[in-house]
Amino acid sequence: MNIRIAICDDEKAETAYLKSLVDRWAKNNNVVACVSIFESAESFLFSYADDKAFDILLLDIQMKEINGIELAKRIRAGTENGGFSNEALQIIFITGFPDFMAEGYDVSALHYLMKPICEEKLYTVLDKAYKNIKSNERTILLNIGSECARIPVSHIIYAEAFAHYVTITTTLEKYVVKQPIGNIEKMLGDGFVRCHRSYIVGLKYVKRITKTDLVLDDGTTIPLSRRAYNDVNQAFIKFYKGA
Repeated sequence: MNIRIAICDDEKAETAYLKSLVDRWAKNNNVVACVSIFESAESFLFSYADDKAFDILLLDIQMKEINGIELAKRIRAGTENGGFSNEALQIIFITGFPDFMAEGYDVSALHYLMKPICEEKLYTVLDKAYKNIKSNERTILLNIGSECARIPVSHIIYAEAFAHYVTITTTLEKYVVKQPIGNIEKMLGDGFVRCHRSYIVGLKYVKRITKTDLVLDDGTTIPLSRRAYNDVNQAFIKFYKGA
């Protein structure tokens, strides 16, 4: 399995050391890890605007301008992602001070690592992050034109049918496939609802439900048919209660 890891820290010596440890962890675990280095939150955000496919973010808290806490809040709030929160990204804070630990709960940080970094502790946290990534990695394969695309299910916001085609909107881009929406519904499975004959929606991206619409995190409204209302409402409640 290939994973992408970002290290965001404005101390060059620290990033070099962290990268050496990450490379060693990957080699020891037979993981193909592509590691990218960012010397500021701004440089990470510039890259993230076009490429959000990172799996793990090792994030220093004390940085100039935008600090690590603020960067994490932007990612979780979807500020840099069209209003859609990136909850799948495994954020690991790195800090020389314990004062910020309480704020980590607000952004669902996986862990805090205190400087100087202990190799064994880093490896333990990376093991946990990798396990989470694998459990979230369910994908579907779709034929798009002459190509076959692998799309992570966690990235799919909704699917919309037009005649013989279905447009699948994800957090990164849109895909158009030629097949019945019923086939897409079977592929997606749990975590998605058929709220209308032409729409399937990922419950994790639903902000609220009205009698006639599903309102998504970015304000997009998806029509909700009258006869589907009760089933969709129950699915929404069950999904967020974890029942």
